[in-house]
Amino acid sequence: MMRYPPALLGLLPILILMSLGRTLAQSPSDSSGTPHLQDTLYLLDSTYLEIDIDHQEIYQHYRSGTIDTFLCSTGNPGLRDGEATRPGIFTIRSKERKHISAQFDVPMINWMPFDAGIGIHALEGKGYYNFLGYQASSHGCVRVSRESSEDLFITVPVGTVVYVHQQNATRAVGFANANDNIRVITPRDARLLGKRLAAALAGRADDRSLREKLAIPANGKLRMMIDVVNDRNKR
Repeated sequence: MMRYPPALLGLLPILILMSLGRTLAQSPSDSSGTPHLQDTLYLLDSTYLEIDIDHQEIYQHYRSGTIDTFLCSTGNPGLRDGEATRPGIFTIRSKERKHISAQFDVPMINWMPFDAGIGIHALEGKGYYNFLGYQASSHGCVRVSRESSEDLFITVPVGTVVYVHQQNATRAVGFANANDNIRVITPRDARLLGKRLAAALAGRADDRSLREKLAIPANGKLRMMIDVVNDRNKR
């Protein structure tokens, strides 16, 4: 695990969103050099997980500004019976010290599911450690070392938001400020969320659907997957 102190994090995009307190953020340029808009949903909890598929890393963000980094391996659809880890916004549904995979009949250590049968876990043995942080090598779950899984199991409560993304995701997340005027979303907002993604994807910064600041329900009360849709570089 690598921990970065708050003083060194001012240039990170998520914290820029916090300091500006804006619903829309100008994200870093994509591979063509063209900036794109992101629809930001805000968080009321004290921590969340970010799974960066491109860099094969998990970042645990804290409201204090601290970020802990863990190497991981996400799903590889090129494997037999493998599938890619799905981008989106989820929540940790449960926690088990040891869970037996129904598909492969192997123990998964410190199991924390977030997308149906997909979750964060470690395995027995260390052969898979060579792929952590470098290559997607699982059948869909997010593998971490046993040491990392122990840290995560202790510090990540059930209900924690999990933000899974690739480069140039059209939706981002960030912590809400105490004085922000924010409305908490419900399943009835599914259509609105779709409109906001479409507007951000099209670069319509003045779209009416993007004017309202929205927050993800706290304490694990999010009961749906929220899409993060990659833009024209989606792969």
